[in-house]
Amino acid sequence: MRKKLAIVLLLLLYGSNIILAQHKFKAGLLAGIIGSQVSGDNLSGFNKPGLVAGAFVSRQLKNEKASFEFQLTYIQKGSRKQVRPDKGDLTFYLLRLNYIEVPLLLKYKIKKFTYEVGPSVASLLKYTVQDQYGYIPSSSPEARAFKRTDFCINAGINVPLGKRMEMNWRWSNSFLPIRDNLSTGTSVRYIYLFDWWYRGQYSTLLSLNFRYNFGIKKEEAAP
Repeated sequence: MRKKLAIVLLLLLYGSNIILAQHKFKAGLLAGIIGSQVSGDNLSGFNKPGLVAGAFVSRQLKNEKASFEFQLTYIQKGSRKQVRPDKGDLTFYLLRLNYIEVPLLLKYKIKKFTYEVGPSVASLLKYTVQDQYGYIPSSSPEARAFKRTDFCINAGINVPLGKRMEMNWRWSNSFLPIRDNLSTGTSVRYIYLFDWWYRGQYSTLLSLNFRYNFGIKKEEAAP
């Protein structure tokens, strides 16, 4: 898996160097922070901090305001609950989920803002679960396996910070469960249209990242 991901990344970077000679293509790097939670784990709040970093290639469409973007990122998701000794709550919980994620985004520019929406698919690299006693053993129901693939829907907005820099805010949510619930599982519950939260656990996150564009046209870069 790691070899395949490394090959994909090398092809992305190599391909971006070739296509940047064409005016309709841009490429760059991104990095930022996220706050995440897992719906269905009986916790709430975007209390699990994490990082996101990666590369992107985008192509302008016939409508000059629209573009299509491919990204390859490393992203840290999960869930967290801190102890609150002032309220007599000594329960601690920390779930770490590390993914390689590939978003495919349709982007549209309105004035100076660029809006984005699209799906993504992520491959789980590693996960760990901790409570107030330390790492939870794999034999515990709480450490039961997560699905190896996470399918998400994304929506966000980009704000320019100059000729080459952008700030991006994004919301992302799994549209298939990342893990079954203990009591219900997921196999049968899909037949109930309004039974969404009983189907399993879902990853939700808010991210703030900064983007550096390599592929800026000469006429755009001119003062």
